Amino acid sequence: MRRAILLLTAALLTLPLLAACGGAGAPAADLDAVKDAMLAAAGETGGMSEVSDADGDGALAYLAAVDAGKVDGWFFCYSSFGAPCELAVIRLKRSSDADAAEKALRAHVEDRVRTFRNYAPDQVAAAERSRIVTQGRCVALIMCDETADAVEAAFRSAVETR
Repeated sequence: MRRAILLLTAALLTLPLLAACGGAGAPAADLDAVKDAMLAAAGETGGMSEVSDADGDGALAYLAAVDAGKVDGWFFCYSSFGAPCELAVIRLKRSSDADAAEKALRAHVEDRVRTFRNYAPDQVAAAERSRIVTQGRCVALIMCDETADAVEAAFRSAVETR
């Protein structure tokens, strides 16, 4: 009986570790660690500028039309030279808001594709292959054509290992 209680207690203590970027109340993914992992996986990006929740909500409004009150943190890295290379993660307060964040990021990608059609038509296909990936409360934009698989794996791993 004592062994069963110890096993049950151990199981209950490990549940929060499994939640990572899960539902409300779950431990939050460390966005700096997620960003570092994604940038490392992207490799040489030709110079990236970065903004985050520490810079206020103005850049979030540019990135995605999401209610800032539903956001628990975010970052956005983008090419300093106008190339189709952008990485972003929006960490939500509740996973139930992920669909709205995905939709907002898709709208951002569509806007970027229109922009590339006007000034860099040779970059349109790369922008069109952008990915929106959701894991629990975290929604990621991955616009880095050649390394997208590695960046997605890095995102998933960093969010899981929180």
